Amino acid sequence: MPSTEQPGEVPSAELARAWLDRTAAAFALLLVLGPLLAWQSGWAIALDRTRGGSTFFVQYRRHEPIFLALMATVALATALIARRPAAEPRTSMFSPAGSSAWGARRLIGAAVLVFVVTALGTWGVMHALPLSMDEYVADFQSRIFAAGRLTATVPSEWQRFTAALRPVYVAADHDGTFWVSSYWPVYSAIRAVFAASGAATLLNPVLAGLSVVLVYACSRRVWPNETPRAWLAVAFLVSSSQFVFTSMSAYAMPAHLFFNLLWLYAFLRGDRPGWIVAPIIGVAALGLHNPFPHALFVTPFLFQLLKQKRWSWTAYFGVVYAAGIALWFAWMQALQSSLSGAADASQVFAVPGLPMLGIQGLSLSLLLSWQTPVFAVLLVWIAFAWRTLAETERNLLAGIALSFLFYFFFPRPQGHGWGYRYTYAVLGNMALLGSLGAARMAEVFGRSLVRRLLIASAALTIFVQWPIRAWQIERYVRPFARAHEYVAHIDADVVIVDPTTSWYGIDLIRNDPFLRQKPKILSALYLRPADKRALGERFGNRVHLLEAREIAQFGIPTYPSKSKRPVWPPDPVTRPAAPPPGPPASPAAPAPSSPAPRSVRESPTR
Repeated sequence: MPSTEQPGEVPSAELARAWLDRTAAAFALLLVLGPLLAWQSGWAIALDRTRGGSTFFVQYRRHEPIFLALMATVALATALIARRPAAEPRTSMFSPAGSSAWGARRLIGAAVLVFVVTALGTWGVMHALPLSMDEYVADFQSRIFAAGRLTATVPSEWQRFTAALRPVYVAADHDGTFWVSSYWPVYSAIRAVFAASGAATLLNPVLAGLSVVLVYACSRRVWPNETPRAWLAVAFLVSSSQFVFTSMSAYAMPAHLFFNLLWLYAFLRGDRPGWIVAPIIGVAALGLHNPFPHALFVTPFLFQLLKQKRWSWTAYFGVVYAAGIALWFAWMQALQSSLSGAADASQVFAVPGLPMLGIQGLSLSLLLSWQTPVFAVLLVWIAFAWRTLAETERNLLAGIALSFLFYFFFPRPQGHGWGYRYTYAVLGNMALLGSLGAARMAEVFGRSLVRRLLIASAALTIFVQWPIRAWQIERYVRPFARAHEYVAHIDADVVIVDPTTSWYGIDLIRNDPFLRQKPKILSALYLRPADKRALGERFGNRVHLLEAREIAQFGIPTYPSKSKRPVWPPDPVTRPAAPPPGPPASPAAPAPSSPAPRSVRESPTR
């Protein structure tokens, strides 16, 4: 079994100051380049909401400059203060006596507090709305699982309209008889357990509270004689705006963080039961919604097994993970691969280019600006100190680096998200390394400096970051929440939405997996003339065309339709002209009817 790693050598004051100078320079560069890229680059179309641009750039331009300035100010102040001679000898962060009073009850109290805050925030900040389609589709599939089904059958009278009824990221067979989420199933299966008791919105707050306990437990495994580091890791995780506000959402990312921390705790136990269960946990983590968050996190630790030549354990981990990968690919092949709307890897990945360099620069600034200021500074500072890290510490840092660098191969930015959600699964790694950075900095520059920084950072987070972030998010989500509520309560049997007339209008196509709700919401992009006539004949004036002005009243940008013909009412059937007088013509054989075109595959918009 692996032995607990000991911290590496503490850097000299001169070297530590040089790292702080580089850290301050990095934040200053992000402060200058971030808004410059978002405002002045070739992404003018992307910034223009009236032309269907990505919310990633709109949110960045609207929300981030103030926090980039805050981070740069804290980094510069830290570098300047650290130049003063230390007024006390090198020592550990806290005395053992000072931390002995912190026990299990306070840890549970912290976890419960996180649960309560995030549970209230799901309603008060997020309006209990799965804002992005990633969130909505997870809930869509959870309702299918809660009904005891793997897929949902589309009622026969609606099967000709499946393409128009299908939400983004829902995959359907070509005949329109059934549909299923295009993501992998574990997160939705867990959510189904909560949905069955009417508590689906509590899942992520529960996972957030459990993650608090796990990050403490992992820290005690990495540094068993350093209890204060464990509390610092808890503090850094809890103070992360990304952690707090994403835990109020319906994203799968809180589950990825929880399972990664659970895997890390089992691995760091260093005993047979821990190592037996770790890859089993990993298999579940791979299947949460896509395999990348766990795969990127776990890779450095699996290489550690190879480097240590633990061949039997390497074989065991390899066999379990291989079986798990085979399981999830079998799921994909059986239920998703041949369906319209299923994920296509050729559309997801691309060779990195200059635009992705700029996008990842913006993403890096999000990764930092959504943390408490001193935490962000410590993360960059400890990254410069990577040569002094012990093996387990390097593995944690490598997991963060892989999780960030991997997305250079994604040609599009993340779209919706609070912080940089693609690295949310390694927030535990960041919290652990941040606590290490604080301890190292205290040994170099003295406890007083680090304590003052921690107190100032906590005050900025509680009184500046959290209130402003909550206000920004609620203000952003509210128009969409009201629009979805409005559409869901239109007095009609069918609502037709032209997605080209409003910003993220395609997201309005949200239907119950079993089509139990009224009205049914259809996309005009996938309605053929014959489909429109069929709707008109069946529902008459109970068909409602959603107009741009109805959406505009909530503050969502709208613009003229891109449709070349009126969306509704349907074109009248053209009747042949009456034949001229004369002898009756011979009856012609009826023309064979042409098959209806299959539904068009929809490309993801983010």
